[in-house]
Amino acid sequence: MSGAQGHSDQGGIDDSILVVATGARLCQCLGSSGLGFRALVDFAGQSKENIILVLGCRTPTNPAVSNTFNNIPRIKKLDIVSLDLVNLDSTRAFASHILQSYPKQISVLLLCGGSTLHKGAAQTYRPSPSTIEDILASTPWKPKEAYALSKLVQMHIFQITVDRFAKVTGAKKQPVVVAVCPGFVPQTGLIREYSWWIRFLMNYIMPMMPFTTSLETAGETIMRAMQDQNLTSGDYITPRGSDSLASECMDLTLRSEWRDWLVSKGVWVEEE
Repeated sequence: MSGAQGHSDQGGIDDSILVVATGARLCQCLGSSGLGFRALVDFAGQSKENIILVLGCRTPTNPAVSNTFNNIPRIKKLDIVSLDLVNLDSTRAFASHILQSYPKQISVLLLCGGSTLHKGAAQTYRPSPSTIEDILASTPWKPKEAYALSKLVQMHIFQITVDRFAKVTGAKKQPVVVAVCPGFVPQTGLIREYSWWIRFLMNYIMPMMPFTTSLETAGETIMRAMQDQNLTSGDYITPRGSDSLASECMDLTLRSEWRDWLVSKGVWVEEE
């Protein structure tokens, strides 16, 4: 674990809300930041409340990250923790760090972004726990296809989380679970596995196309999910407004099968 401390005003810490975010990325080579990073900066800059920010990322020692958040007055404590979301042990260690270090209720938990590509994956593959192993065993996989399928599984997990949080009792405020598609933002690093000319095209040419979404608009969409008190659990929002999930994600029988599969893989813990 690696950490960085921000402002140390104890009075400010005591009355702060707890904000936890994962995957926020700052790309100095492009002079831009990831969507989560931009949304966090805007959220903290506009917040009317003091903040304890716990940030999980692959580069916790990057001074540009700590310097950015340390310059925001509302952030009274900054805890930057090493986190690799593709590594289950790293993810569990991050979660354990939060539970052990911060007894107060989390006010905002910002995870990875959703994508409308999950709808195409649902129609193309129609995955279920009984077929997912065969689907994953097929080769070769293209990054876009793998990404879309991962987003579909995440949307199933989203609905499972909505169901689980609906059972929470005793909290000061009932947890609200919202899915966000920030839009198609070419320069967020999703094409880092492609050739250099594809990366150049996506970073410098594609952002000018009318069907893409700017970093600013995408960040504002994510920030809306963090701020809008009128949103309810299960809402799915995009830069164009509210949207619906793939119909497969609303299938209660399939959702139960996915929940059991996730439990069997040790990814989900269903508490009594």
